[in-house]
Amino acid sequence: MNTPGSAAGKPRLGGGRESRGATEGGRAGSPTREGGLFGQASRPKIYETKRRLNGTSQTFECDLIYRNGKAMVIKYESKGPFRAFASMSEGYYWEGRNYLIYKMFRDGELVGHRFDVCRDVTFGPNSVAWTDLILDFFFTTDGELQVHDEDELQEAMASGRVTPEDLAIIDTTRALLTADVLDIVREAAEVRAKAKER
Repeated sequence: MNTPGSAAGKPRLGGGRESRGATEGGRAGSPTREGGLFGQASRPKIYETKRRLNGTSQTFECDLIYRNGKAMVIKYESKGPFRAFASMSEGYYWEGRNYLIYKMFRDGELVGHRFDVCRDVTFGPNSVAWTDLILDFFFTTDGELQVHDEDELQEAMASGRVTPEDLAIIDTTRALLTADVLDIVREAAEVRAKAKER
């Protein structure tokens, strides 16, 4: 796993989040109300679980910013070495979609948007879980769409961990992001703006 400043130099979040503060498997917590924006003092906790194709998983404690229907926005404060790259991220999730977004900030300034290709995004009363399909995209503030983890994807394909169904999702999502990344970023901004209005 590469981290900022590593030889690969790839910005990482979610998969690249530091393990400090994360736990294996699910975490219990208080139920949250459905719909609406939560103020800083009253934000419930959301436990984000990332499942990997090798059978492992990792869970992160986050703050719920907004949820309504099939969309959710959560906040994660970075810890450890990764904080030098992004001190805070907002995660955007939609049930039924094959990507999620980490909007990444360093000291209040936008670093960029990271897209993780995924499947099986599911919401619980105080949780969001998803299965990582390895390939990531990073949309820079200069408008460049970078592709990350092609090497890891090839290794997973060679080992048989990526199914034909997974590969079809990856190819379709790659084409979608390549064609429509600006529209998707704008949609995420609209979701955040609606949350602020509530």
